[in-house]
Amino acid sequence: MSPSRAACTLAAGPCGADGEEGDAPEIDASLLFWEFQEELKAKGLSVFGLALCMYLYALAFLHLVLLTWQRCLYLAVAVIGLALLALGIRHGLMPLGELVGARLPVRCSRPVVMASVFTLGVLCTISEPAISALQTAGRNVTAERAPLLALILDYPAALMIVVGLGVGCAAVFGAFRVLLGIKIRPCVGALTPVCLCATLACVSLGGDLPAVTGLAWDCGAVTTGPVTVP
Repeated sequence: MSPSRAACTLAAGPCGADGEEGDAPEIDASLLFWEFQEELKAKGLSVFGLALCMYLYALAFLHLVLLTWQRCLYLAVAVIGLALLALGIRHGLMPLGELVGARLPVRCSRPVVMASVFTLGVLCTISEPAISALQTAGRNVTAERAPLLALILDYPAALMIVVGLGVGCAAVFGAFRVLLGIKIRPCVGALTPVCLCATLACVSLGGDLPAVTGLAWDCGAVTTGPVTVP
């Protein structure tokens, strides 16, 4: 049984065609434990596989031994946490989003739906775990080498809000794209050259702008994570 099929079995309300609003999901403990084991295998293979590649690379080219028993222990904790996060998203966040997405357009007007989409985009981005990577990156930036970048990263809360506003606008744009029946390929083909040209223009101007363009692309990467994607 696949994890998606198990999700439908454990939470029949959002996955079923005739589920009623407010139905409590029926949880099978044995099935949930089986799904947790499958998630542990998948996350363990990904995390320890990546760690092994980094270990071999550092050993071969940098002559460093990166893996210790303490790091392996923390990697195991990360695997357990990722497995629990995957279960929580599959059986909690995703069914909740499916219920809201199915009921809201039926009961509310289009402006209310778009306002809700914008608000959810902002809130999901702020609660995204990967966005905290910007705060970690800010500690490694010196004001002497990149003063503008250091100034921006000194205010991570303001940066998260601005990034969240951008994601909210993108979510509204995506909702309108679905309503108008526009395929995603023309949108990507039209916006990608604009972003690349803006990046090249900032880099050609020099000064502090090249480092800020790197931050802009990093912000786009960290907004794609386990909270915003579902």
